[in-house]
Amino acid sequence: MELNVIIKGCQQYDRKSQKELVIRYTSYLKTVCRMYVGEEDAKDVLQESFMIILTKINTYQPTGSFKAWLRIVTVRCSLAWLKKKKLVLSKEREVSRRDHIQPLVYEHLNEEVLIGLIQSLPESQKVIFSLHVIEGFTHKEIAIMLDLNEVTSRSHLLRARKNLQKKIALDKVQLKNVS
Repeated sequence: MELNVIIKGCQQYDRKSQKELVIRYTSYLKTVCRMYVGEEDAKDVLQESFMIILTKINTYQPTGSFKAWLRIVTVRCSLAWLKKKKLVLSKEREVSRRDHIQPLVYEHLNEEVLIGLIQSLPESQKVIFSLHVIEGFTHKEIAIMLDLNEVTSRSHLLRARKNLQKKIALDKVQLKNVS
């Protein structure tokens, strides 16, 4: 079924089209959810996201990417879920530039490993890292979304990067020891 036919069907509350939409985008949107809320809550957030998507699909404007629209709805739903869980981002001082380590990239990391590493970050770091690095939001936009200071957003991002670098380095050491 063509995407535009599925969208029109969903706008007319056609069950077959709704089912096709869910089947087509479940895997993609579940990955988005996992980036923000972790594996244990991803199914609930995904279900909530699809409910919003299907009730608000009439607001989708075909001038933009449908997949991007789905992603934005899902990210917002994930953030709302975190707020419901009363995620409190602490107001921490900015990490100094001298503490910054240059990023390391290793060929042995695949998507699932990276997602796992990101999920292992503390909640505040995981959310800000995902919003900035994956979604492309600026620190100003993140500060508005999460009701915090831009400096706090930058601080959490730097800490997230540093934590990921340590985890990647540890992962590489463990792989060498197994070889």
